[in-house]
Amino acid sequence: MPPATAIRSHVKPTRRISPPGTYFVTFLAFQRRRLFVVDNYARLLLKTLYSYRRQGKFSLHAFVVMPEHVHLLITPARDITLERAIQLIKGGYS
Repeated sequence: MPPATAIRSHVKPTRRISPPGTYFVTFLAFQRRRLFVVDNYARLLLKTLYSYRRQGKFSLHAFVVMPEHVHLLITPARDITLERAIQLIKGGYS
């Protein structure tokens, strides 16, 4: 029998939600595909970023679009989590 200290709780862990603030975020294209070298794909990403920024979903302080990934300096709106802001961007682009 394992010692009492080795017994683990079966409590489901809670999901952590990002606190308000400004974040540096990097995300990759699927399978590191060089999507953003295609002009239309890069324009669609920019359109998506600017659209959600205009809607007030987040403040976009700076960004860099690389061939297969993106860097963002982003502050989600007060009622939007970082996770939701990234979900909007990725979903809007998709």
